[in-house]
Amino acid sequence: MTESECRWIADQLVAKYPLRCVICGVDDVPLSATGAELGFRAFKLDGQIPFSTIGVVAALTGPIGTAGLSVFVAST
Repeated sequence: MTESECRWIADQLVAKYPLRCVICGVDDVPLSATGAELGFRAFKLDGQIPFSTIGVVAALTGPIGTAGLSVFVAST
């Protein structure tokens, strides 16, 4: 998918669901967005983590929270 196709899809989502949020890179913020929170960092876990595995998110985000930083977790 091209960058312009991604931007078009994001614009369509924002137009149809105005109270929803879109998580994207700063360069991909939809032109129709009414606001954006910038300056965030992200990391991705590669591979699959079975749903029966417990404590993964807590183990990863615990030190971040202890440092006084907010955490937003997205899972697919």
